Formats: sequence, structure tokens, C-alpha cells
Amino acid sequence: MKESVFQSEEVFLDEPKPAAKPNGDGAGASTAVQPKPTSKFGSVGADTARRAKKGGVSKSRTGKSRQATVEFSKPPKHLYVKCHPSPEYRQYGVPVFFDKDRDTAHYVPVDVYESGRLPDRFIRACTITNIFTAALADRTFILWTVNQSASKWYKAAMRAVEAATQEFVLVEAVKARSTYMVEPSDGTVPEPKWESLPTFEALLEGAFDSSIIGPNDEVVARYMSGGNWEEIGEKE
Repeated sequence: MKESVFQSEEVFLDEPKPAAKPNGDGAGASTAVQPKPTSKFGSVGADTARRAKKGGVSKSRTGKSRQATVEFSKPPKHLYVKCHPSPEYRQYGVPVFFDKDRDTAHYVPVDVYESGRLPDRFIRACTITNIFTAALADRTFILWTVNQSASKWYKAAMRAVEAATQEFVLVEAVKARSTYMVEPSDGTVPEPKWESLPTFEALLEGAFDSSIIGPNDEVVARYMSGGNWEEIGEKE
């Protein structure tokens, strides 16, 4: 299977430790392990968990399911990705503020971004982003974001998008060389159901958490205060 290399960008849970046994120093000290209190928060069995991961828990599927939201994301390195072939489902140079602390994305209208009224520090925190509608091999969709920059990562990321527009590919970052490894599929991944998507405008409206309205916007105020910003009604 052929692989391509492009110049570009980019929990383990500890095993529960056994409870320590009581250490009695005096005569008659108890060494029996006390039973763990029963919790009201139960866990499903392993078989049920596996079925849930595969989407097999519900027994009332109609075959007409539709993805509720399409979010901004990068393609997972273990899933094949393919970009929408139509230019109408992509946009270049979009001003965005990604709030990493809250995992939210906020659109900055061009007239507001270029007005000079926003604080310089907030402007520096914004990114100019290319947005592509993409399908993953698990039949879900994402809005693949590539942030514009002068780095090798940006050039490589755009080459990866170009490859993904032609066919399903795996995209994996090679950080040591500032590049991406792009591996085409064997042709067995079913074609995406592009026709099930709403308009690109509707996708963007659903993905953005808000639009920045100006220097007094609550998102701007929270960022400029270092994140220590009280929610409306918090004191009530």
C-alpha cells in the first residue's frame, strides 16, 4: 500500500490499586478487609460496553439516523477521511477564536476582526482558518480545520487535504520531521452520503458556539480578564 509524506502541522487510566490491609500493632487488632460500600453509580457489563461502542445497544434503529451535529475537528489518525469534492463545502480565511479552555469555537465577523476595535491580545489569539467538510470512515462528518500560517505544517496540511479530496486517506502527523504521512485506502470504504448533509452555511451555524459582536462581547471580556469572568446570574 502506497504512503505519501507531506510537510505539515499538528489517557491512560491507572489501574486501581488494591486496598491496603489494616496493620494492627496491638493484640487483637483486626486485619479483616472491610467490604466496599455499595455505590448508586453502577457500570454496565463488558459485553454491553462493547455493543455501545459499536452502536449496537439500541434495538429501535430505523436505518434513517442522521448525525445531530458536525463539529470542528482534525481527522483521527486511525480513521480514513475524505473531503467533500464541491467548492461550495469549503471556505478559506475564516477568522475564528477557539476557546481551548471551554472547547468552544467563535466566529469573528470580518468587519469586526478588521475594525481595529478588538483588543490586540484577543486578535493575536484568533486564527485565520480554512474549513473543509469531510467524511470519516465510521460514516460521521467533521469540519476539518487547517489554520493558516507560514510554517511547513500548513503547506503539508493543505497537501493532505488535496489528497483527501481525491480518495479516502489516513492522515498521521510525523512531528520529528514536521510532516504528515498520507496513506490511501484499499478502495473498500463506502462512499460518503454527501446528500444527507445540509448546506455548508447550516453546518457552520451549527458548529460555531457564537459570533463575536465587538469588544464588549462576553467571550472577549472573559479572555481579556484571564478567564476569571463571572457568568451572568452566578451570584444569584
